[in-house]
Amino acid sequence: MRTLFRSLLVLGLSLTTFAVAAADEKDKAKELLGLWKRTAKIKDKDTTIELEFLADGKLRVEWLETVIPVDRGPEGIDVSPDGHDAWVANAQDGTISLIDLEHKRLRGILSADVKGANRLKFTPDGKLVFVSTLSGPEVTVLRSLTGSVVKRVPVGHGAAGIVIQPDGARAYVACTPDDSVAVIDVRSLTVVGRIGAGGRPDGLAWAERP
Repeated sequence: MRTLFRSLLVLGLSLTTFAVAAADEKDKAKELLGLWKRTAKIKDKDTTIELEFLADGKLRVEWLETVIPVDRGPEGIDVSPDGHDAWVANAQDGTISLIDLEHKRLRGILSADVKGANRLKFTPDGKLVFVSTLSGPEVTVLRSLTGSVVKRVPVGHGAAGIVIQPDGARAYVACTPDDSVAVIDVRSLTVVGRIGAGGRPDGLAWAERP
């Protein structure tokens, strides 16, 4: 299996789609896939690649997956603005798992005490990370550089979705049990407003009018 995996990589499967130019090259690729199958799924350690030959002679990579173990109950996730890390909030353990995206491995775990963590969001400048929980009255704010807790901001009886406006000035947090959205000033980390949102708000997204 390792030989097969390496051989396919040599053929150029790091690209999403590539053309098999000559018939003998296509035949060789099919031979590697085994018994002239149209599709194949190849596993090597924690990585899975699913392949399919298309009618025009191209080979399409359907999926590339690397499984990275984290703590129990992974829930909220966000990627740092520089694209280097993914932070995962683990609801059952109340921890934050830090994933190195370049090397696809666990960088470390923060003991952030966010049991019941629901959503996690970076500020646009990447300096702060907001974590909500449905199991407590506060939103936890961490400093991304050190992983330390900056403040726990009281918002109500629990919180879910988080969205931060593009200029980074305010964070909006869906307070599901309270049927409202809390508005947090990012500079002072205090609640400066509240928006009625109907029954049990959850996910939030930002949209700008043309």
